[in-house]
Amino acid sequence: MSAGVPAAGTASTAAPDLLRGLNREQRRAVTTTDGPLLVVAGAGSGKTSVLTRRIAYLIQVRGVPVHQILAITFTNKAAREMKERVRKLIGRAADDLWMGTFHSICVRILRREAERIGYSPTFTILDSDDQRTAVQQAMLDLNYDLKKFDAYQVLAAISRWKNELQAGPKRGRRRLGPVEAVAAEVMEVYEKRLLGANAMDFDDLIGNTVRLFQAHADVREKYQDKFRYIHVDEYQDTNHAQYQLVRLLALRHQNVCVVGDSDQAIYAWRGADIQNILDFERDYANCSVVTLETNYRSTERILEAANGVIRNNVRRKEKNLRSVRGLGDPIVVCELTDSEDEARYVAETIAAHVQNGGGYGDCAVLYRANAQSRAIEEALLQRAIPYTIVGGLTFYDRREIKDVFAYLRVLANPQDEISLLRVVNTPKRGLGPQAVGKLLDFAHSEGITLLEALGRASEIDLSEKVRTAAEQFHGTLQELMLWMEGAPVSEFLAEVLHATGYRRMYEESGKKEDLQRLENIDELFSVTQSFDRRRQGTLLEFLAEVSLLSEVDKERGKDSQAVRLMTLHASKGLEFPLVFMVGMEETVFPHARSMDDPAGIEEERNLCYVGMTRAQDHLYMTYCTERTLYGQVLLREPSRFLAEIPPEHVERLTLTNDAVYEWKTGDRILHPQYGEGIVLGWKEIPVGRDGAEPTMEQHLEVMFHPRVGMKTIPRRHARPAAH
Repeated sequence: MSAGVPAAGTASTAAPDLLRGLNREQRRAVTTTDGPLLVVAGAGSGKTSVLTRRIAYLIQVRGVPVHQILAITFTNKAAREMKERVRKLIGRAADDLWMGTFHSICVRILRREAERIGYSPTFTILDSDDQRTAVQQAMLDLNYDLKKFDAYQVLAAISRWKNELQAGPKRGRRRLGPVEAVAAEVMEVYEKRLLGANAMDFDDLIGNTVRLFQAHADVREKYQDKFRYIHVDEYQDTNHAQYQLVRLLALRHQNVCVVGDSDQAIYAWRGADIQNILDFERDYANCSVVTLETNYRSTERILEAANGVIRNNVRRKEKNLRSVRGLGDPIVVCELTDSEDEARYVAETIAAHVQNGGGYGDCAVLYRANAQSRAIEEALLQRAIPYTIVGGLTFYDRREIKDVFAYLRVLANPQDEISLLRVVNTPKRGLGPQAVGKLLDFAHSEGITLLEALGRASEIDLSEKVRTAAEQFHGTLQELMLWMEGAPVSEFLAEVLHATGYRRMYEESGKKEDLQRLENIDELFSVTQSFDRRRQGTLLEFLAEVSLLSEVDKERGKDSQAVRLMTLHASKGLEFPLVFMVGMEETVFPHARSMDDPAGIEEERNLCYVGMTRAQDHLYMTYCTERTLYGQVLLREPSRFLAEIPPEHVERLTLTNDAVYEWKTGDRILHPQYGEGIVLGWKEIPVGRDGAEPTMEQHLEVMFHPRVGMKTIPRRHARPAAH
């Protein structure tokens, strides 16, 4: 074998240890090392164990050098956990393993090769706020009204084109919409601004690496030869640029193992293409396929319920999860009147769980849209139940932290105009918008950086006071750049905060919120000190590490003893003993935007499957008969996904306001849509959906106002009218 031959006795001693405890499918995935391999990994099927042991197997049994193995994940958290598990299997050799997110792997390549595509190796990575600022500046350069065109929408269009490896919109028969037309113009200016600032946004990291490989065969072949064994986790979430990156790297040796689950493809809205995993066998000849169907997380009933739902999708790799944990309790499907009733039910069920010996941290509440959390939060607060929202404002999103990082980025990359504009007058040093505008004009006309323009302020039509302030600030930054060489990041950070007066600004403020900002700045030192202990790396390496943290990786101040509230999208990859899925109603979930699109409905069903398979022991799914949206009380119908659950695994509860009300002829009722009416009679009507066994439901025959007339309505939609 070209990769090397294992030492005598290695295979016989290492293999049994690495394969111990694995089931038959997992063993096959670990030991199938040559050629393309697709691992269809169902929820809770132990895919991380398979990936880590496969890497260890390649090294210890097959004798593959560590540096010839590449492993790509979607979050830094997943990469850290996987690397730690590999380290436990093979020891310190794991430290030389190339393992990380698509973005972090591309950064490592681009730091080495950036000059081949016109960048210097010290390029800055822009975060979302910096990207928006750069887009807004490009829009202003083109005289677009920022109130008329939303920078976020323009940036979203640019991001979509970049993920598709396009330089702009495809020119076809379809006319561009107004936002796309603006974005097409803005993109050209935005790209020039980034290149001039020696900066890349997140999409560029992958796109530029693909272009590097496409344009320079020698570079491409170097990395193809380096990475002889490639692993990609969550392959169903890859977009076109990520797909092309993997294809280019795997082209020579074809030893590419992708792990994923088409049933958990929920990110089409951000560019992910489910066809990448569905077409893998077509893309790679002689591909082996291993399906992991044994689930170690959920009870049998939860899995059978989830299987029943997902079978209704067409675009998927067939599999059928089976549990090793026994039958378990039925899924509870509960009908409630409105969102307040729903929230009370959730809070009371959580309280009962805790009274019976459970913990708040066992519980998660999942919803389709963030706005649904309001009623849940209020109900939890009323009962003094601790909770945390996963996806709230993160530590790294706070203003003071973003300011500090802007300073650090400027010092690491003096061409970074975007970061310098953020802090040029923070704290205030007399460099207001008018002065900065003149400095920018001078910099652009002279072909120099804004930082250099600060040092040449005496050549610009500015007041003496402003010139002095600009030159002093320039001098401070120059001195800090000298200090930066060889200094630990923590030590350098302290000097930056002192020399720029940034820390003093909050110390002298006296405002309570500014004291909190000081605490956050102090917390930043715990981040830098951890980096200094682990890496003893450069400021540039520290900035890259932090910049590449995805939203789910950033510090959220989570309380492990609190109920977690989150969107269904945010729940992917997590698990909880007790899960609530609220708002299970048509147009809420599945979402109204997907209703006329078969592919959209399938992705919503994937999202339902993801939510259901987060539950380990207990799953509650709730829906309301009415919900207030946009100030209007609207009648709701149960989500089609509820009807797809096999009935033998469901316990149905009805806790609507009328659950015990016996209507009589002549009773006056109140209907949320038709108003007040009189009951004239009732009849049983069969109700069913999508082939499910229909059930008989009582409907009332009601005479409303003459302009409405006679209506037959579900009994659950009626309320007693006030006399």
